[in-house]
Amino acid sequence: MVQYKKSLGQHILQNAGAARRIVDSLELSDGDSVLEIGPGNGALTSILVRHPIRLVAIELDQRMTKQLESRLGKMDRFQIVNDDILKCDLGFLIGNSTWKVVGNLPYNITSSILKRVFDNRKSFSIAVFTVQKEVADRMTAAPGSADYSSLTVFTNTYCYAKKLFHLRPGSFFPAPKVSSAVVHLEFKDKTIVDEKHLERFSVFVQALFSHRRKTILNSLAMVTSIDKDKLATILEKTGIPEVNRPQTIAAEEYAALFAAIHGSNRA
Repeated sequence: MVQYKKSLGQHILQNAGAARRIVDSLELSDGDSVLEIGPGNGALTSILVRHPIRLVAIELDQRMTKQLESRLGKMDRFQIVNDDILKCDLGFLIGNSTWKVVGNLPYNITSSILKRVFDNRKSFSIAVFTVQKEVADRMTAAPGSADYSSLTVFTNTYCYAKKLFHLRPGSFFPAPKVSSAVVHLEFKDKTIVDEKHLERFSVFVQALFSHRRKTILNSLAMVTSIDKDKLATILEKTGIPEVNRPQTIAAEEYAALFAAIHGSNRA
């Protein structure tokens, strides 16, 4: 039996019922292409390979890779790749077709993996990820809720997100100290801001959330060089009350606000 590496954030899914539900949530059709991130000992992989799909699993731990190769490596339409999802050439790996992506993401690099997937969003239609419950709560929060954050806005910039179900620590080995949740992401045909402004939009939203206890008017005054009278006019035109706080503003409203301010060429 392979010994798990704490340094890689390995918590291997051992809940067979949850594995089936995760695969079901991918809404697989014959001929689909699926990328699995971090298959571990193959809880999801062993179910996925039963479907008439193309499956590529990318695993950093060479010991796990060899274990999966010995069990499943000869199956049709299945490839196991020993590489780092954060460094590999995704374009070479998956080509120009559209894929679905699934994985139990290590807690310590969840944000980095999400960014990698979002950066390559045009290659994906659906993602189903197991993440720390706190992260899932933030990804799927409603405006005004305690969990609503810049991560919520970023997720909604690219995807329609919903939380499917929770997983207790005992669903994994070794058991983590926190609960997990499975999130379903459906990628939008078009991001809510122009592609060329995504990085600037990200910085803009993060800056406003760093002043989340202030009104949106005061937050904007702190992160832009625009005077308050003009900011108040912009807020009125975008339909956002100036007394609202950053955590009450929907992603689409942030997009409209960013567009109005970016159009001023003074933000």
